[in-house]
Amino acid sequence: MTNPSHVAPTSQSDVTITAIEARAVNVPIEYATLNEDIKVVRALRKAISNDMELLVDYNQGLSRTEAVRRGLALSNEGVSWIEEPVLQDDYLGHASIRKSYRSQFKWARTGVALKR
Repeated sequence: MTNPSHVAPTSQSDVTITAIEARAVNVPIEYATLNEDIKVVRALRKAISNDMELLVDYNQGLSRTEAVRRGLALSNEGVSWIEEPVLQDDYLGHASIRKSYRSQFKWARTGVALKR
């Protein structure tokens, strides 16, 4: 693994991204609104190389409806992975959310990727 680099993409200093083998960055994204999520994702996308994947983690903080809404919006922003949008034991929620997304999205639930 390469040395991680930390970048604060906005004035919200609680956001930290970590480079993983220079192929991806992963960031927790738990903002109150979709507009805030998009603002941070756009800043991150500008800060990293176009060939790097952008991974976001909602840390089980969204409802099923909100997970679908935010995920569809982020699909146009260059996000390739959304991790744990709903509670980890909400198996039906993960399955229904996965069906709502375009195929380039991968869903993680405690280490398990669900591909469409």
